[in-house]
Amino acid sequence: MSLPAFVSTLLKEKRFPELIYFFRKKWDEHAWLALKKNGNAVERIKQEFTRLTQKPPYSSSVNEKYWDQQIAKYADRLGVKFLIYDIRQSVKKYQNIRSIAYFIYSKYGACRWENLLMDKIELDLKQEKKRHTKEMDELAQSLPLSPFFKGDKLEPDWVGQAKKRLEELKHRRFTNMSPHEKYEVNREIRRIITNLNNHGF
Repeated sequence: MSLPAFVSTLLKEKRFPELIYFFRKKWDEHAWLALKKNGNAVERIKQEFTRLTQKPPYSSSVNEKYWDQQIAKYADRLGVKFLIYDIRQSVKKYQNIRSIAYFIYSKYGACRWENLLMDKIELDLKQEKKRHTKEMDELAQSLPLSPFFKGDKLEPDWVGQAKKRLEELKHRRFTNMSPHEKYEVNREIRRIITNLNNHGF
């Protein structure tokens, strides 16, 4: 799938807030599909909220369909059981939750359930990375020895380049630098070491 040209431009220019805004809007545009798919789950979530708090899920002045769609977006990705569990835990901890908007709306950026979804995505990506690393290790062990092997590990070109860059940065730390430059160098060193370790190098 090709990205719209302006999205590529925003990405190239590192205009990440604009990208966040764009993709949130795109997700909202498809929220009606999530509600169509997860309508029963949304009703269960709202009923559980009312059972626990003795309050209606929304105030009478809001557009219920819009907020149902917001719940549906998270039910689609996190599952109804997870969201009900989060409501139960939150109601135990915070006695003054007045509406379900507590979970799906924030004035200050990501709402509670969006943050939980980001945590899940991060965990899923880490697990996926581990799975691919394990598959690469198994592949390396099954291949005959070749010039690409160093010991037991298959070492791609990027690993050699990363190690070379790491040595350059370590030497650079002993030169005269501003505090900001030193911070950036140390940050890049940590990033390279973490990346090598994550891939078993």
